[in-house]
Amino acid sequence: MLLKSKVMILVPNSIHGKGGIERLMLYLSREIAATSDEIQIRVHATRWLERKPFNHLTTPLSLIAFWLRCLLFKPAVLHCNVAPRGSTFRKRLFVKAAQGLGIKVILHLHGSGYDAFFAAMPVKDQARVRAFFQSVEKVVVLGDYWRGFAEETLGIGLGRLEVVNNGAPDTESRACAAGHPPQVAFAGLVGDRKGVDVLLEALSGLPADLDWSLKIGGNGEVDRFRARAEAAGLAERVTFLGWLGEREVDSLLSQSQIFVLPSRAENQPMSIIEAMARELPVVSTAIGAIPEQVRNGETGFVVPPADPAALSDALLRLIQSADLRGQMGKSARQHYLKHYSIAANARQFTALYKACAGH
Repeated sequence: MLLKSKVMILVPNSIHGKGGIERLMLYLSREIAATSDEIQIRVHATRWLERKPFNHLTTPLSLIAFWLRCLLFKPAVLHCNVAPRGSTFRKRLFVKAAQGLGIKVILHLHGSGYDAFFAAMPVKDQARVRAFFQSVEKVVVLGDYWRGFAEETLGIGLGRLEVVNNGAPDTESRACAAGHPPQVAFAGLVGDRKGVDVLLEALSGLPADLDWSLKIGGNGEVDRFRARAEAAGLAERVTFLGWLGEREVDSLLSQSQIFVLPSRAENQPMSIIEAMARELPVVSTAIGAIPEQVRNGETGFVVPPADPAALSDALLRLIQSADLRGQMGKSARQHYLKHYSIAANARQFTALYKACAGH
């Protein structure tokens, strides 16, 4: 009889929630279920409501339910996704509960700006966070930038540190580089952190006779930025779609010619990976692991954050040239296949789970 490694995965909200962590864990658990007979996964949400501030009130109930589920399911490994701010301090409670039951823990570092979040902490809190990361069996980070942060700032030794890129499923959908007028796509939380203000300013700087459209998928401050687009005279060119599920994201990306994400803070965005899988050239910013995702001048363009002039120039080059879009899009897909497929992500996590479980 095959001995399965039992794994509990902690996510912030439902696995079908609206965040990048939830989407990645949905893809990962689905891929492992389809390809591996050696791993058995359960997913547990640390909050049962998404609406603030009520979501935080559900954490104590979730913690009790987590402890009971661990007693019944008996996982060998806890895969704990952790991000800045409240996520870090909330997840410490779940990790301590798991460790008290003898469960091995993998901490998976996500979220934008963890370096800035850590630097702004009082020294005592920094020591607590370091001890938290150093108490587990493995720490998983996204790319070389965050490996450096984990080594140098959190003090994680190389033997316990793993780099596992985010992954997205392969797809038969492909963008048509020659589509006219070119459609630019944005997918993410609508707000200043994702640079929607910078994007609208950059588009306002394009030549008035240039033909293009922008579709923005995502929840957040939609009304605020819709009004801002109208004030900038872009209402006829810019469409706000609201939050998009997996199928809607596929439809948006496969009907677009360019993907843009001008964020001020990021880790390793899932939306960029999903765009590259569909042969979309990407324009994004030089923060976090994005310069590893987007090879400047090859799979798209990387510009400084909060620089509308540089963003406008990069978008102009792609809007004006279908040939450039096609060339960069094909390179982007090859980069995705080599580094960011969910199949590769699942293989690495399967190996980690088995190693931590001792199988």
